[in-house]
Amino acid sequence: SHQTHRDKRKKKRFKMRREAVGGLLLCILCLFNVVSAQTIVVYSDSLNSNWQNYSFRGGSNFGNTSPVHSGTNSISFTPSGSSGAGNNGVSFYCSNCFDSTYTLGFWVNGGSSGGQIINLGIQRSSYVLEYSLTQCLGGSAIPANTWVYANCSLTGISGSGPVSRIDFLDKGGSSAQPTLYFDDIVLIRSSSTPSSLSNAPPGTSPSPNSSPVSGGYNLHGLKVQGNTIVNGQGQRVKLRGVNRSGAEFMCVQGRGIFDGPTDQPAIDAIRSWNVNTVRMGLAEHCWLGINGVNPAYSGQTYQDAIASYVTNLTNNGFAVIIELHVGGPGSGLAGAQQPMPNSDHTPSFWTGVANRFKSNDMVLFDLLNEPFPENNAVNTDSAWQCWRDGGSACQGSYYTTVGFQSLLNTVRSTGATNIVLLGGINYANSLWQWLKYKPTDSTGNLVASWHVYNFNPCMTTSCWDQTVKVVAQSVPIIVGEIGENDCAGGFITPLMDYLEQLGNVQYLAWTWNGVCCGWV
Repeated sequence: SHQTHRDKRKKKRFKMRREAVGGLLLCILCLFNVVSAQTIVVYSDSLNSNWQNYSFRGGSNFGNTSPVHSGTNSISFTPSGSSGAGNNGVSFYCSNCFDSTYTLGFWVNGGSSGGQIINLGIQRSSYVLEYSLTQCLGGSAIPANTWVYANCSLTGISGSGPVSRIDFLDKGGSSAQPTLYFDDIVLIRSSSTPSSLSNAPPGTSPSPNSSPVSGGYNLHGLKVQGNTIVNGQGQRVKLRGVNRSGAEFMCVQGRGIFDGPTDQPAIDAIRSWNVNTVRMGLAEHCWLGINGVNPAYSGQTYQDAIASYVTNLTNNGFAVIIELHVGGPGSGLAGAQQPMPNSDHTPSFWTGVANRFKSNDMVLFDLLNEPFPENNAVNTDSAWQCWRDGGSACQGSYYTTVGFQSLLNTVRSTGATNIVLLGGINYANSLWQWLKYKPTDSTGNLVASWHVYNFNPCMTTSCWDQTVKVVAQSVPIIVGEIGENDCAGGFITPLMDYLEQLGNVQYLAWTWNGVCCGWV
């Protein structure tokens, strides 16, 4: 039965082993339809041999040793302000190597001060595109003492045909600006995007690439616009990602916080699969430090570790979905998910999480991993009423539940405007009456969450047409978990094809962990 399969999956999920990043295997992602890409390396420790240093009027050092994002060297640039000859700039030249089908990606660090005023310029024989680097950072200023990933669209290049030169231009006026740093500069093109180039550009390598693929846009400022998700520049985004399991059970079991590494090499390993979103489950009691959890792994320690990982992911250009996976009422330590949020602890959990991450608009909140009210009903009015209203609407519950309208209000009362995900009933597989019982959101940043595996009730195209397709016409859908329990592709491949055809549906694979094959 569906319930039996889910119970087995949940039990095995809590038996994952800790592994080094080199041993991370992705059972579900081996079927994941990643976007193939071409990457032109411009600078990585040194300038690619196909490129020339065209920097002008001094102030740049292509062999800077500190700080660096990766490897041993970066580029330092001290904007000197205007002189009789004009302002200076860092420049890279490769004859007819790229065009408007590429995206420019790089890492930037504002040094001790940050906030430098720098423009990106693209030249053919003269400038055919120029705009502020803040547009590559979702409208944010270049930060001080922090490496952040910048994604610069080149779709605005005027005219047709290839271009040859990339400039980082001092636009600070007559005054000098503090030194800033650039590293790991690449040009990325999806192989499905027609190019004006007759030949593959020199220095091109296939994916995996060195930046999260996001279609030529960044993921700062995420918000709902109609039935789509857009970034701060109003560009429609495509979220493709993985679930990073571990933080929902390790603390509960007294074994730590994460299952496996969360350092930069681990983040780079996830990036190498050409995804741009990470979904992470948390444990309610660990976040709150209650009900007998080991204090070495819970409370403030747990919160700080989660926050550090989230910050590192978003600094690396990833969107992050935080979901409540394990929780429960009363004073007992919860080691499994419950049918609905509980009034004892869940509002406090989401108040804390929302306050911690409300200033980061690359973070999304999934209020409960997989609701299953009314004994896992597939589609009854009473189950949906319980889902929305909680409390007395949830007949037969052994604890006082909180409905998603109330829980959404709790999040919004903190001032958080982050996108919120609400999974349907029947372990988030049923969206039959999601629109009818949709809670009211003061910000409009509300999306439907759906989970689907090859053993769920809604596993056919006919069901998808009547539910997913209908809901997607009104609100965005994020498919938080997709998977197939036979490690084959007969189910997941046509599923992903279907989701791609809908256009405004985002999806993530279960799961990125050190186990293959079978449920993890």
